[in-house]
Amino acid sequence: MDVEQAKAALDKIIKKSRVHLYKPIQIAEILYRHRISQGTVDLLNLDDYRNASKKWRDKISRVLLGRTCTSSARFQDDLFNDNAIPPQVLNVLGQENVRTSGAVEAYIYGHFTNRHTQLSEALNYCLNAAKENFEVAAFINSFRN
Repeated sequence: MDVEQAKAALDKIIKKSRVHLYKPIQIAEILYRHRISQGTVDLLNLDDYRNASKKWRDKISRVLLGRTCTSSARFQDDLFNDNAIPPQVLNVLGQENVRTSGAVEAYIYGHFTNRHTQLSEALNYCLNAAKENFEVAAFINSFRN
C-alpha cells in the first residue's frame, strides 16, 4: 500500500460521506491524535482507537455542527472495514500526516469546509431569490460545481 492508494481510499470515503462527514472527521481526529501522541496511538492496532475515536469525532462534531453522529455502532465501525479505511490504510495515511505536519488532516477538513460552503451558498441562493428570478437549474447546478 502506497500513499496514492491510501489517498484513493480516503477520497472514496469522503465522496460517499453524508453531508456531515462524520467518518472523514473521525479519520482526521485519529490522525491528529496519532501525530501529537508521538507513537502512543498504534494505527495498526484498531483497539487503540476504535472506541476512543468516536468520542474524539463527537467532540469536534459538536463544535463544527452542533450535533453528533446518531448512526448505529455497526455503521460507524464500517469505517474500518477492508473496503473502507482498514488499519493498514490508516497507517499509511498516518505516516504521511506526520511527515507533512498534519496535511492529511487539513485535506479532510478542507473537504468539510468546501462541502458546507457549497450548502451555505445554495441556501443563500434560495433565501435571496425572488419567485420571479429563481432558477431551478441554477440551484441544482450549484451542487455540481
